[in-house]
This record gives sequence, C-alpha cells and structure tokens, in this order.
Amino acid sequence: MKTSSAMPPLGRLSWLRPFLLPAVILSVGLTLTAGLWLIAEEHVRQDREEELGELASKVAGLIDERFQDNVQLLRGAAALFDTPEWITHERFRRYFEMLKLQDQYPGIQGIGFLLLIPDDEKDARVAAVHREGFPQFQIHPEGERAFYAAVLYIERFSGRNLRDFGYDMGSEPQRWEAATRARDQATAALSARVTLKQEDATDIQPGFVLFLPVYRADAPHDSVAERRANLLGWVYSPLRMRDLMQDVLRPVQSDLAQPGLRLDVYAGERLEPQQRLFTSGPAQISPEANGSMRKIQWVEFGGRQWSVAVTAAPWFEYALANDIATWIGLSGLTLSLLLALLAAVQTQAQRRVALAIGALERTNQHLAEQERLLLWAQRTAQLGSWNFDPSTGQVSWSEGMFPIWGLDPKDAAPSYEAHRRYIHPDDWDAFDQAVNRAAQRGEPYRLRLRIRRPDGQERWMITICTPHLDAQGQVVRLSGTVQDITEREQEDIERRHLQIMLARTEQLAHIGSWELEVETNTVTWSEELFRIFQMVPAEGVPPFTEHHRLFCPEDFARLTTAMNAVINEGTPYALELCARRRDGSTRQCFARGYPETRSNHGVTHVYGTFEDITERKQAEQKLRLAAKVFAHSFEAIIITDAENRIIDTNPAFTTITGYEQASVLGKDPNILASGRQDEAFYREMWDAITHQGSWRGEVWNRRQDGQLYAELLSISVVHDAADAVQNYIGVFSDISEIKAHEGELDHLANYDALTELPNRRLLSDRLEQALAGTRRSERFIAVCYLDLDNFKPINDQHGHEVGDEVLIGIADRLRKLMRAQDTVARLGGDEFVLLFTDLARAEDCHLLLERVLAAATTPILSHGVAHRVSASIGVVLSPPDVDSADTLLRHADQAMYIAKEAGGNRYHLHDAEQNRLIQEQRLKRHHLEQALDGQGFVLYYQPKVNMVSREVIGVEALIRWPHPDEGLLLPGAFLPLVEGSDLEIAIGEWVIAAALTQLATWQRLGLKLPVSVNISNGHLLQPSFAQRLEQLLAEHGDCDPGCLELEVLETSALSDIERTSQTLTACRALGVRFALDDFGSGYASLAYFRRLPIDVLKINQSFVQDMLGDAEDREIVESVVRLAHAFDRLVIAEGVETPEQEALLTLLGCRMGQGFGIARPMPAEAIPDWVSNWSEQGQSQSRPVVPITATTPIALEEKTAELTQ
Repeated sequence: MKTSSAMPPLGRLSWLRPFLLPAVILSVGLTLTAGLWLIAEEHVRQDREEELGELASKVAGLIDERFQDNVQLLRGAAALFDTPEWITHERFRRYFEMLKLQDQYPGIQGIGFLLLIPDDEKDARVAAVHREGFPQFQIHPEGERAFYAAVLYIERFSGRNLRDFGYDMGSEPQRWEAATRARDQATAALSARVTLKQEDATDIQPGFVLFLPVYRADAPHDSVAERRANLLGWVYSPLRMRDLMQDVLRPVQSDLAQPGLRLDVYAGERLEPQQRLFTSGPAQISPEANGSMRKIQWVEFGGRQWSVAVTAAPWFEYALANDIATWIGLSGLTLSLLLALLAAVQTQAQRRVALAIGALERTNQHLAEQERLLLWAQRTAQLGSWNFDPSTGQVSWSEGMFPIWGLDPKDAAPSYEAHRRYIHPDDWDAFDQAVNRAAQRGEPYRLRLRIRRPDGQERWMITICTPHLDAQGQVVRLSGTVQDITEREQEDIERRHLQIMLARTEQLAHIGSWELEVETNTVTWSEELFRIFQMVPAEGVPPFTEHHRLFCPEDFARLTTAMNAVINEGTPYALELCARRRDGSTRQCFARGYPETRSNHGVTHVYGTFEDITERKQAEQKLRLAAKVFAHSFEAIIITDAENRIIDTNPAFTTITGYEQASVLGKDPNILASGRQDEAFYREMWDAITHQGSWRGEVWNRRQDGQLYAELLSISVVHDAADAVQNYIGVFSDISEIKAHEGELDHLANYDALTELPNRRLLSDRLEQALAGTRRSERFIAVCYLDLDNFKPINDQHGHEVGDEVLIGIADRLRKLMRAQDTVARLGGDEFVLLFTDLARAEDCHLLLERVLAAATTPILSHGVAHRVSASIGVVLSPPDVDSADTLLRHADQAMYIAKEAGGNRYHLHDAEQNRLIQEQRLKRHHLEQALDGQGFVLYYQPKVNMVSREVIGVEALIRWPHPDEGLLLPGAFLPLVEGSDLEIAIGEWVIAAALTQLATWQRLGLKLPVSVNISNGHLLQPSFAQRLEQLLAEHGDCDPGCLELEVLETSALSDIERTSQTLTACRALGVRFALDDFGSGYASLAYFRRLPIDVLKINQSFVQDMLGDAEDREIVESVVRLAHAFDRLVIAEGVETPEQEALLTLLGCRMGQGFGIARPMPAEAIPDWVSNWSEQGQSQSRPVVPITATTPIALEEKTAELTQ
C-alpha cells in the first residue's frame, strides 16, 4: 500500500495560525488608526488656530501692559513738578536712580523732561542749565523759533541718551504732533514712527516717543485753552522697537520658539512690508502670502494703532498631524505586538524581578552602612539633618536631631509649630521670614538661632536649609542640617570678652599695642593705637613706608634706627616720640618694642606698645608752672596740714607779714591774729570751710612788728582720694591801702560835692531805713521835695559861682534846721529833699516846714549883693501813702509842682485823688498819641447851605475819636486834654491834611465843595503855622487852596491881635480863606475887627437858639448880620435847628446857616448822596429872601411873635 505525501490546503497553512490573531489585531488597529488620523488632523488644525489667536492676544496684551507701565512711570515723573519749587537735575536723577529702570524695566530707553521755552527766555534758560553744572548744554537744531520744546532732563544721563540732551522736539513734525495732541487732550500720546536721536549707523531700530503733558502747579487745565496757557512741558520716554519687544516677549518666548511660527508687529491696520515695525521667526514664512495660517490682534494706545500678526507655516499643521497619525499607527502596531509577546515578556520579567530583588538587598545593606557612618559623623559634629514637605507639613528628623533639641528619639519628630516653640522668642521673626522665603521663593538660608530645651537649657545652633524645586520651579521639599555650636559660641563670647577687656584697658591707659610679622612685613594694630593717631580701623594699618607721616622727622629717624636694631640684633627699645594725628595736632608718646625669636635665634615677630603720655607731660608742666607761681606770686600763700599746722609758705608771705618761713613752720596761723575779729566771726568762717569747702572775706591781722593790716583772704580745703581733709590752702593779699581809700570813695559816692549834703544814693538808703522803722514803730515819716523859686535868674544874671554860693547857704540853713534823726539831701540843681522821721502825728511836720520856708526866704549875701529866693515844697506822708521809696519821691515831686503852680513859697500835701485824676489825664493823652500814630481819628462833615436858594456852599470838618471802650467821642471829650501841648498842634495838622485829602477825593468825583477846619489858638499862634500850612498845601497839590477855610475863635483872635493878624495875612497869601467862629461871644472892637483879614463871620449858636424868645439875643444876631453886610463879609448862623429859626434868620438877612435842623455831621462817604438829595429838594423848596431893609422894627416884632407862636 502506497502512502501519499500531499497535504491538504489547510494543513499547509497551519504555521500561520500563530500569526492570525496578531494579523487580525494589526488590521483592526491600522483601520482604527486611519480613521483616528483623519479626525485628529481636523482637530489639530482647530486647536492650532485657537493657539495662534491666544498667542496674538497675549502679545497684544503684553504690549499694552508695557505701554501702561511706561505711562505710570511718566505720571510719577510728572508728579515731581506738582510743586512751585523748581526741580533740579540732581533731584530728577535721584528719583530715577531710586526706580532702578534697568532692573525693573529693561526695555525702556530712558525718561526725560521737555521744557516749553519761549524764544525770549531761551538764553536765560541755557545759562541756568550751565550754572547747574552742564556747560555743554545747547538747544539744537539751531535756528530761531517762536518757542522750543527742549530736552532739559534725560535719565539715564549717559551713552545714547546724551544725544537727546537739549534737542528741540518742536522742530520735528512727527514728534511735535504727538506732543501737541498730549497737551490738548491732557493724556499720554504716542508719536508716529521716528528715528530716535539715540540711534547710530550700526544699529538703527524703529523708534517712537511717548509724551505726557506737565502743567504748572495749581494751575487749571480743564479746557483746551487752559491746557495750552498753563503748559509747563512734557515728560517723555523714547522707545526703541526691538529693545522694547525683546523685553515684552519674555513671558511668551518659549511659545514663539516653536518651529514654523512667526510674529510681526505693524503700524496701522495694513499688513504691508513698509509698515512692519518688528518681526520674530523664520524669514521664509511670509505673513503676507495666502494659504498661511494667521491670527491678528490690534493694540490701540496713545492715539496710535498697531497690528500684531502671528503666522504658522503651511507645513506646520500637517507636520503636527502626521506626527499624530504616526503615533496612532505605532500605537496600534505596538499594542498588537505586545499582546503576542505577553507570555514571553512575563517570563522575562519574573527573571529580572528576581535579579532586581538581589541588587536591592545589596543596595539596602550599603545604604545602611552609609547611614551608620553618617549618624556617627553627625553625633561627632553635634549635627542633625531634617526634611520638611511644605504642602503636607510632614517633618522627618535624623537621629542626631533629637539630642540637639533635648528630645527623646523614641518620640516622633515634632511638627513645624511644635519645634518652633523651642526657638528663643527673640529669633522667631528671623526664623519665620527665612522659612517663608525658602518655602515660597525657593531661597536657601543659613541662620544662627538660640533654642530652649524642655529642661530649660539654652543652646546656640546653626541651621542650614536647601529648597528642592520641581520642573516648574515650585518648591516641593525643604531639607537641611542643624548643628549645636553652644561650646564654640561660649568660647567666642569669652574671647570677645577678653578682647573687649583688653581694648578697654588700653583705652583707659591710653596704650595701644602692635605686632609686626618680620617675614611678611605684616603689621597689626589695636583699636586704641588707631584712636591715638585719629585713624579708622577699617582703613587698615598704613605700611611702614608711610610711617614718616605719623612722626616728626627727627623722631621717625630714631624710631627707624630702633626698629632695625630690634629686628637685626634682637635689642628692645623704649623711646619718647612726637606723634602727628590726622587733625594736624601732635601728641607726646612713649613707644616700646620687643623681639620674638625662634630656636635658631632669628627674630620672627616684633611686638610692642605705644602709650599716649600727653596728659602726663602736661600735668608735669602744670606742676612746674604751679611751683613757679607759688614762688613768684605777689599774693601770700600758706599751706597747712589737716590739723591746721603750717607746712609751707611762699616768699610773698614773708614780704607781707614779716615772718620768715622757718619761724612759722609747724605753728598755727592764729599767730597772725589781731584780735579785731571775735569768736563768732571765726566760728562762721570755719563753718563755711567745713560745709562748703572754701571761704573768702576780709580779715584784719597783725604783722611781726605789731602793725595791723587788712587782707583779702581765701581759704580752700584739699581732700585726698578717700575724701578726707588733707590740707588747707590760704591765699591773701594786703588791702590796707584799699581800705584807706574806701572812706574817701564812700563819701564821694554818698555826698554831694558842692553842699556836702547826702546825695540821691544815700537818701534812698535812709528812706528805705525810715520806711522799715515806720512798720515797726507805727510812727509817721514825711518826705518833702523842695525846689527853689527864682533861682534861675540868679544863675543867669550873676553867674554859676554866685548860684553855687546861694545853694551852699541854703544847704547850711537846712542842715541846721534838721533834727538828729532827720535828713536833708540835694538831688541836683536847686532841688532838695527833706526826710522827717519818727513823727508822732502827721501835723508835727507843719511847724518844721514853716521854719524851712522862713529860712529859704531869708536873703543871702554874696559879694555885697543880697539874693532872695523862696521854696516850693511838696509833702507826702507815710502812712497812709504807699511804702515804696520811689513812689513817695514821685508823689512829693508832683505835690511840689502843684505848690509851684500856686505861686511858690508854700508847701502842698500830696492828694491821692488829685494824683489819680492827673494819672487818668496822662493815660488819656497817651491814648490820644496812640490814636494819632495809628490813624485812630476820623473826620465828620456838617453841611453849610444857603437857606434861601437851598444851595450847599460847603462843609465843616469836625474831628471824632472812635474810642475802643467809650464809643465815638466828640471833640469836647478829649481836645481839652491836649490844650497847650505839642499834641494839640499835631492833631490840628492831621485834621488839615485829612480834610485836604478828602477835598481832593471829592474833586475827583466832580464834587467841588469847600471845607472849613477849626484851628486852636495855640496852633494858630505857632511861628511856623503859615510855613507848615504851605507845606501841607504843596503835599496836596491837586487841591484848590481857595476851597480850604480855617475857622478861628473870636476869643483866640483877640488874645494876640498882632500875631494873629500877621499869621492870617500870610495864610491868605496862599489862597486860604478865614472865618471868625462864635462871633458875638467876645469883646472885639470895630478897630480889631477891621485889622483881621476875615472872610466869614459865624454867629454863635447860643444867640441863634435863643433869639425867638430873647429880644437881646435877636438884637445881637441882627447886629452881627448888619456888621457883616457893612464890611462886605459873608455871615453864617450856627446851630440852626428849627424851620422857625431858619425863617427868622432869613428875615434878618442871614441866608447862610448850618445846624442839626439842616443836617447832622456825617461821615465823608455820605456827603455826595446828601448833597444830591438836598439839591433835588431845594429845587422845589426855594423861596425869595426878605431884605432886612424892607422890614420895620414893628413888622419884625410881629413876625417874631408869629414865628414864636
């Protein structure tokens, strides 16, 4: 039977069975991969468009944010000028130096200030900048322009920015357009593309200038007109496009670094090459070509628009899509292969796990050994390590940490808050801040801390921390070490303490130390040695070659020789040297140097001291000087021990006392006592010496020959270190001759040289004693102030020699009248003061005063001529008068003047009430002087009118005093106080000047109104009255002198008719008019009346007010009117108060009048309105005048009766 070798078809393909499942899995995977690839391609394109849009928006936002930062910087710069004070270059520089622009804003080229300068201020501004230290400053480009916007400040003031200094940006249209737009809109404005002055030929970038206006401080700038008018200048920032964008794009640098991406920035909306400002990315990618994926964002700022375009290459998206498809295919194929090889991989994995376990065991053993060694090293160094997870707060400690903190290793490591409690509270802030910076910023730290263990022991430690960061730069773990340095710290403290003690010792002793290392020539100084030479230790020790500056030349040569000897021969030295200090002063010093040798006897080091002995030398010099003073002093010096035994004297002691030094040593100084001082004197002296340490005074002592002498003695105590008395030192001088002259000087100081009577000084002393006596005895004293009457004619007619004889005679008589307890003194001239003391009654002084008056009136014979005087005496008694010597003399003086005014040859007792009235009058006169100086007076004006035509013919100026307490005062309340005084004249001149000023004011208003002023008799009769009036008229040259009328009282005019007539004539020559006031009240005859150049008669108001009821007064008024008409004088009636008086005056022929019935006095500002109103009333109220000649006496009587009824 034959066997066939052919196999069935399925049997031949059985070898493929193991591959069927992988093939199916691979086919399904590839099919799914193809579908997913198509979906991913579209999804990737959409994501790419979104990413491009986000990237363009982010870049646009960064550009806008940077512009906003620039504006904030400019606003900060503009705020510097919100003050009237001018900002200098230095202040501008300090401000921007503080900002640190290069660190905070590296893309900013600089910040400057443009000042708007008119052409006429250009030279002055350039000169001002030169004075600030910039002589190179000039405004450029050259040329004359109406104004310049010149760069005055630019920071950083170096490099490229110097080209901007002085540049006039108003000369360039594109910059000027942005600047004016910023000015008018009061906001930041960005210029068009320009080439900055900072550019050079090698690196030209597109440039822009950002402007922000600066207006003058406190000036309004709400409207465009105000902004242009009040513009001070601009703060500005030049921007270089590439520098700006490099800093702006830092946050998105990684995004833009992807291949196939390009970023472009254009000016405006059109994406044209000539508008491109900046580009980043491959040049072969054309943002203008179609088919590219591109996203655009716009940035609007400062009146300008930029376009930000992000472009992706056409192949960029497909490359990304192909990568995804490949990844999908590979993933499907890999998955199929993984399923097929799963069993083999599992077997292989088991074998590898076994191998890894063995390697891990060996590694653990090695780590355990390393950990053991590390633990041993930590214990030896008292070192521990730790780890801390900030996110979870989990802490792990090495075993070495627990003994450092005094904790049990069996316990878990404490938490951060728990172990923080062991840290000393004073170190909490530093520890917390360091940990926070490490956990938040990743900053390592190294700290010295104090801890308090649970047992209370305080330890020092050093802790070191190292932060661990992840790929994103976030802190994920902190680790570090802690080392116990307590023993080292204690050693350092002891060492520093010893160093401090040594430094203090050197400072107290003024001894500095030094050391020289011979081989290296290195010198070390102590701090005291630096202090001696007035040098700072931080400057270091000067080299030996510079030491010649520290010493005088000859001393430096000696020191050099000594140093060479100690180095070469090992010979120590000790020298006194003169050292020079930094301030130029010199010090005496003592220097020592000692060698330090090795075993081979070579000198390796030289050390020594340098002692400042200046004070010691000065003390020695003072001692030598004191010895010379002691030996050569003209004052005697005596020194005793604590028991007051003499141990030394100087030569002057022998000269003054006559005692040789040897004869008094060991004796008590009381051998000099004269016996003139009692025991109480010496007891007080020794009390002062014991308690105060010194005594000074005068003593009478006795010389060896028995002669008494006066000495001025001072005694001082010398104490030892224990404050016990060691010596007494007495210093005295012979003042016998001075004492001899004291009597003469006392007499000259207290007695009048002419009369030998007590003078004012001695009188004051005796008066004080008398007042003290009245307080004790309750008896009276009388102070009498005597002034001789008719003494001056004797001096004038017979000479001072005769006058002196009269005064001596009066003084002798007064001296003889005085009782033993009384005093007569001469104050000077012919003034004497009598002091009567111990009076039982106040009336007891009257008899004494009568005797004084009689003695004074008795003639005194001199050179055969009898001279007669009398006395006026003012008397004040105490009590009851005040008990002050000065006040008593003043009251007596006042009473004396009253006696003299009463005719003299009498005495007058002081009246307190009368004195009070006098003081009140003086106070009022003082207030009047203050009112005159402070323009405290005002003038009121009373109109004068024609009572028939109603015409206003003038005003009378009347002074008023607005008193701060009593209100508005009339003249009668204060003018009588100044009669006959200079103040009366001053007030009169003020009234004339004020009236002329007001007259000029009215004339300027078109109101020509004559003004009359009242003049007192004392003022009028001043010799210079006419001259002063002429000066006042000249000072008011715009006034018409004819409008000024001076009113003189009839009684004043008659007091001195000759002088009055001359004065009035002189004043009339100036154009001034005169009125005779209160006419009818005096007794002027027609002869007198004709001699006075009077223009106006004013009828006394008392006659006017009573004429309706009193026929005599009416006749006087009628007579005055007739007299005025007869002499062709104007007549005015004063005191017109009623219509009836007005009517009768008119009937009598007096048309002019003034009074309350017409108008009361009013302020000057009320006159124009009153005149206007009166004139309007007058047009309707005028009436004809009745001539006096047409009225018979009978008719006049009837009319008067009718008016009276």
